[in-house]
Amino acid sequence: MNIRQRGSSWVVLPIMLATAGVAHANIIYTVNLDTNAINGVPGYALAFQLNDGSGAGDNNNSVTLSNFSFGGGSAGGCPANCTTTGGASGDIASAVTLSDSDFFNSFAERFTPGTGLSFKMDLTTNLDAGGTPDAFGFSILDSTGTPLPTLDTSGADTLLSFNIDSENPTLTSFATVAESQVTLSAPTFALAPPTPAPEPDSLLLMGAGLAALAGARRRMKSSGVTADA
Repeated sequence: MNIRQRGSSWVVLPIMLATAGVAHANIIYTVNLDTNAINGVPGYALAFQLNDGSGAGDNNNSVTLSNFSFGGGSAGGCPANCTTTGGASGDIASAVTLSDSDFFNSFAERFTPGTGLSFKMDLTTNLDAGGTPDAFGFSILDSTGTPLPTLDTSGADTLLSFNIDSENPTLTSFATVAESQVTLSAPTFALAPPTPAPEPDSLLLMGAGLAALAGARRRMKSSGVTADA
């Protein structure tokens, strides 16, 4: 992908994956975008798209978007303010899921921007064995349904894009350009912290508690006493 840099910098996070054509664990990102430039202005929409790739061993992928925060703004509400195609469902008040059941799978919902936008992005990483990779993109649409122009040289005008290629999936962000009449810096993103595993002491305590509960139930059963679950 050819990317030209202008204004805010863009960042690519390398993801270390194994052989193509194999299913991998999900990758979870947190995304943040400063929307002060359109704070309180009605008519905008959040748009997400997942395009199915091609090639031998084409593997299906899905993206789940959740934990939306609008910085004082609000979701427009479905179905009146939503448009979907293909394998897309949900709403930004709760969660949106895109799966590549069709070639184009998209979801858009109008919203009232606040001072900032943040959400969690949970992506599968099932790699295609050659051919065109599955691709995910996020845009903001204006009141005419047109994406705000960005530095995305692919022509899709995404603020954030993710390609699952056969070697090295990359996530890239782009700023808007002057032609958009608003200035939005490139969204920031980071790998979400993993869910903490229970401490060994906690596991021991949990095991001891379960053993004690089982012992108590056996004793009550032998004495003819019935305990409520």
